[in-house]
Amino acid sequence: MPSFRIDVMTGDGKLVSCTKEDEAQLLLRSFKSNCRLDLHGVLDKISESASLPPGTCVITFMGKNRAIHDEVSSFLSPRLLSKQIDFAVFVFDKQSGKKGMKFTKPGSKAWVNAQIPPLDDAKPRVFIDDSIEHIASTNSLCLPNFSCILAQPDFSWDTIITMI
Repeated sequence: MPSFRIDVMTGDGKLVSCTKEDEAQLLLRSFKSNCRLDLHGVLDKISESASLPPGTCVITFMGKNRAIHDEVSSFLSPRLLSKQIDFAVFVFDKQSGKKGMKFTKPGSKAWVNAQIPPLDDAKPRVFIDDSIEHIASTNSLCLPNFSCILAQPDFSWDTIITMI
C-alpha cells in the first residue's frame, strides 16, 4: 500500500483514490461541508431516513482490509444516493500505539478535516467522532469556527442533529 492514500466516495457512488498529498488536497477542497461524521459509532447510529444538514460528509478510518472497504462502501451507497450524505472520505492512516497523542499527519482524519472548506462560512463546522484521539487531534489544529463533539453511547442523536 502506498505511504499516502485517501479514497473519496462521491455523491454518485464513484470511488476516487488519491496516493499523492497534493492531488488529495485539490480533490478534498472541491467539496464543501459544515457537518463531518465518523461512520462507526456515529452515522451507523443515525437512521437512514434521518434528515441531516446539506453538505454532510463521512470521514472514516478503513485500515488495510479490502473486505471492510467493500462493506463500508455498500453501507454508504444508499445514504449517498438518497443525498443523506454528500460524500465520504476513507482514511488509511491513523496513530498506533501512543494513546492520547495528537495525530495530524497528512492522510489522517484531522488533516482531512483541515482540507475540506465549509459549505456556509457563517455556520460553524462540526466533526463528530467516537474516538477521543481523533477529536483531540482535530482540536489541536485550532481550525476557525470548528467544533469537535465526542460521540458517547448515551448521546441523543436527535439532539446532536439539531445542533448541526
